[in-house]
Amino acid sequence: MNGNRPTVSIAMTTFNGMNYLEEQLSSLYAQDYAPCEIVIGDDGSTDGTYEFLQHQQARSPIPMRIVSNAERLGWRENFMQTAARCSGDLIAFCDQDDVWTPGKLARMSALFDDKAVTLGFHGASFIDAESKTIGNLNADESGHVSVYKPLEIDFWRPVLGFSMVFKRELLNYNEYWKISTDKLTLQERAAHDQWFLFLGSVFGDVVEVSDRLVNYRLHSSNAMGYRSSRRSFKSIIDAIKASKLKVTQRCDAINNRIAILKAMMADGSGDRVRLSAALAAYEQHLEFNRERMKLYSEKRIYKRFAKILNMVRNNRYASQTLPLSNDETRRDYVISFLGVR
Repeated sequence: MNGNRPTVSIAMTTFNGMNYLEEQLSSLYAQDYAPCEIVIGDDGSTDGTYEFLQHQQARSPIPMRIVSNAERLGWRENFMQTAARCSGDLIAFCDQDDVWTPGKLARMSALFDDKAVTLGFHGASFIDAESKTIGNLNADESGHVSVYKPLEIDFWRPVLGFSMVFKRELLNYNEYWKISTDKLTLQERAAHDQWFLFLGSVFGDVVEVSDRLVNYRLHSSNAMGYRSSRRSFKSIIDAIKASKLKVTQRCDAINNRIAILKAMMADGSGDRVRLSAALAAYEQHLEFNRERMKLYSEKRIYKRFAKILNMVRNNRYASQTLPLSNDETRRDYVISFLGVR
């Protein structure tokens, strides 16, 4: 800590990012609350990105460290290794092609005045390749703050890395990331943002602010995109058809998180009380989602209807420590009448 104020490291990854990199770096330099360092992992760029970064390093008003990966790591591991090199009290993930508002780090670092907070995330504006605003993500003008106590946030929620700031202590569990699986792609380890949302929710409070603190650029070269809230009728039907797969994926992801929590418990890592509570919550959530799977597998409508009525009567939805999103709950009701074709 610098006095009573936490230091903030920016963990940035790059790969062939020359088109927008200068604008992104300029927005980092212009922060009202200056970071203590910018740590960059370049994943084998071939478009002059690494050379440009070296040029910037000599002129940056903020200490900058750059590592050029000897071999391609992919964006997941590149983010994890870059974060591990950070020394600040707090860590903020950074993409190579967005634009930060000047008040981002001041707003987010203030959340950690509450010692219970382990991770915060914020809203954003969407911009296109020409920097034109085209929408927003979980954002409004109210400055609304939502505080999620441990395990209260849906671990399935897509909280994107560029919007996150988290305590450095969460890096202490990086070794367990190696046994993680991505919630949508089991062949891959968990995305960095999935991973730290999981840890943040296990070990403390997670805070969401509605402020638009980043202009998040959507273009053809994004490593990860974001689905528009406008959906066609066909896409809705396709989503219904894929519902059983989604519940299967959720069960697989829960099983993996249970294995990780058990490994932490066995090793004596972290707060045992928090780990025990998390393990109980994830095991309860697994049982509940296996119950949901039976709903999705039942072909007879009267059986499906009876099953979901029984789940509602027994307070199965409301009794979950780990919440199920409203979208998931609504999908269960739809499936109970339509089934999965």
